[in-house]
Amino acid sequence: MKKILSLLQPFSFKQQIYVYEDGNKLDAIEASYEEFNDKILSLAQKHGINKIEFLGPKQYSKGIAKKILEENLSKYNIEKIEIDCK
Repeated sequence: MKKILSLLQPFSFKQQIYVYEDGNKLDAIEASYEEFNDKILSLAQKHGINKIEFLGPKQYSKGIAKKILEENLSKYNIEKIEIDCK
């Protein structure tokens, strides 16, 4: 199963985003705060992924997840996208 994983660091200018399948890293990119949502949704679309996992501060992660889901509805329309904040 493919998934996108990112360790969110609120005070870091760049965030790392990884694509994993069965424990193997398939892709990795770096994104600024301004382009984070767009880049993560582009990766999901490119790799056919609907599962995203965030590690880091839970409230911060939930806020980012909400914005991603809103942008998905208006721009990407990826079906059944699931975001897990740990």
